[in-house]
Amino acid sequence: MPRDKRQVIANVPHHVYMRGNNRRRLFSRRTDFAVFVALLANALCREPCLLHALTLMTNHVHMLVTPLLAAALPRLVKDFAQRYAYLRNRARAGSGKLFEQRYKCVPILTHEGMARETAYIDLNAKHGGLADDPLDYPWSTYAIHAGEPMRSAIPLRIWTPSDWYLALDGDADSRAAQYRAFAEAYSIDYSEKRASATCSGKDERRPDGSRAL
Repeated sequence: MPRDKRQVIANVPHHVYMRGNNRRRLFSRRTDFAVFVALLANALCREPCLLHALTLMTNHVHMLVTPLLAAALPRLVKDFAQRYAYLRNRARAGSGKLFEQRYKCVPILTHEGMARETAYIDLNAKHGGLADDPLDYPWSTYAIHAGEPMRSAIPLRIWTPSDWYLALDGDADSRAAQYRAFAEAYSIDYSEKRASATCSGKDERRPDGSRAL
């Protein structure tokens, strides 16, 4: 059966989601996260893509990326993913696929969608039980959006604020405060929906068909 063709649209943000093959662990220690971020930074220098949000979890990765050319997004992912897989397998004397063969890629076409997906990505560690306060999780752009970039391990130089984020307020401090308030409201709503789905015995699904976490 032929695989579904990814829809990539130039100059439109995309939610890119990558999972370890068979839920294989992608990151075991701090240096693994740092190597991945460095490879992503190098790939962003080579490909015309803008990174708006990022969270690295133990066995999966979420990011919001705008490709300035449609062909740039798959090249970007191939660039850093292949290099990271090679380095991790070599370091652990492993072999085989590190990532699932098909990464997920969903265009975000509205400001409402950007708001929702930015918060979802930034709060993934909190909702996944890795941090009570998203500011305490360094491998996320939450702290950058919240006005405390020094608490994030994601370099500011590889981050580009989205049009939605910039539209929150013209003042940087007020914009960060508004983002925090929005993220808190989103987190409460998200947790309530998850609890309701659990009680009803239904899995909450993302627009791409994956589970919520």
